[in-house]
Amino acid sequence: MIKSSIIAVLSCFVFISASAQQNVKTTQDQSQAEENTKHKAPFGESKIKCYYEFTRSSTTSSSRRDTLVLETGAEKSRFYDPSRQYRDSMVRASMNIPNPETIKSISVFKSENGKDLSTMQGTVSSRTDEGESYQIFKDLNTGKIKVVDYTAVNGKSFEYEDQAGPMDWKIQQVPDTIINSYSCKQARLNFRGREYTAWFSPEVPINDGPWKFMGLPGLIVKVEDSHQLFSFSLVGLEQTKMPLPIHIPAGSIKCSRADFEKMKIKQAPGMQVNFSFGNLILAEFPGETNYIPMELK
Repeated sequence: MIKSSIIAVLSCFVFISASAQQNVKTTQDQSQAEENTKHKAPFGESKIKCYYEFTRSSTTSSSRRDTLVLETGAEKSRFYDPSRQYRDSMVRASMNIPNPETIKSISVFKSENGKDLSTMQGTVSSRTDEGESYQIFKDLNTGKIKVVDYTAVNGKSFEYEDQAGPMDWKIQQVPDTIINSYSCKQARLNFRGREYTAWFSPEVPINDGPWKFMGLPGLIVKVEDSHQLFSFSLVGLEQTKMPLPIHIPAGSIKCSRADFEKMKIKQAPGMQVNFSFGNLILAEFPGETNYIPMELK
């Protein structure tokens, strides 16, 4: 009885509305869905890890800084936030109670109820405004991208395809700039409603960069938009001892970029879980999400 109650609660406790999920245009039929749950062959392999400091400005609080990682090779790459992935995995693990019979009570709090569990010992949490939940997989030859993301820590992940390249970069005829010991040239780009300036280094002959950026004759060392809402800056570079496989997570629901953005706007501020003395508490962080999309079109 308790186990069935847990399943019922967890199935209802998601951060996106049912109507938003219904608007997703799924392109999988039954056989495709079954195939997608199997272990996928590697998307590609990486030989270099690039570490970027990502700064995202907010209209309601101070700027946020996170360290994101680009794993890149000659043809394919993956861009993600390892800290956010770890925090979210900890929240999901804490909801997987090994023995449901040990649960005496279950309490659920939505964001409008304003419940904060941070002062309770043993609470694990992940805030929407801390780190980036997306994983971006790029084919550097074709400019095609796969994005895997989710709008709820305990919800389903979604996958959409995006033809981001070739990008129409305009290399500027200005003196080279030294950034983090790399000699960099400057380029500009108008991409989906925002103007970007990038500094790339031919010293690192990789036509890749953070987020969806790619296609310059050298690694992108820094890139920022004209309003300085978003900024990526290279802070470290590591060559791996051997090529590392890049895997795209299996089992995601396929949708369009437009449909996913509609759900992203409606996501809750984050998830908190506390389990102590047989009492399981699930709570969204109070308040609303201040989501500013990088893509306006």
